Amino acid sequence: METLLIGNFSTLVRRLLSEENKDKLLGEISEDLEQYIAGIKNMVDSGVITYDQLRDEISNNLNIQEEQIPGSVAQMLLGCIDEESCPMRQEEILDIPFLYDKEQGKVIPMTRLNGALTSESYAVIYITGNPSDISIDSLRELEDNGFRKIKIMYKRSTKSKYKTFNIDNLNSYMNPENMFNYKTGALVMVLLSIILFLIYKRM
Repeated sequence: METLLIGNFSTLVRRLLSEENKDKLLGEISEDLEQYIAGIKNMVDSGVITYDQLRDEISNNLNIQEEQIPGSVAQMLLGCIDEESCPMRQEEILDIPFLYDKEQGKVIPMTRLNGALTSESYAVIYITGNPSDISIDSLRELEDNGFRKIKIMYKRSTKSKYKTFNIDNLNSYMNPENMFNYKTGALVMVLLSIILFLIYKRM
């Protein structure tokens, strides 16, 4: 499959950015096109294709001055004109990248993996919008897939650079009452320790 992708790299980018496909949301494209995107990401990650090659191919097939539909194939690829705003860039080895489809309210894996490799794995979610746009159901789905940590890469528009919002304890983020109870318990323990210390000093 990868050899096929390398030999047809230009054709694949042209197909992804065709009038038929470029405005489709990532959740609407065919399974073949999803595999092409994952294959291109793997080639970029491994250095088989450089960001310069990817940028040139995108520029040849898309008007880079136009704003693209958020969450669309064109919007995702246009981000790769600049490496720092490209959702295809390489993640840490244990992290798994996803794109967020705001129309459908779901996360879409960018590779064949959609579950955490270890308890330290981050689900890295790319979104045009705000971290608060991501539905609780999507976060629950990631938690069900073993993720305890989330890294949200968000930006306001296609051409801006990503900012990062980290969630290092997904369960506490989704259930703030758990964190409140934990903090309350810790505070009670501190106060008891102080009281016991003062009683001991007076004896």
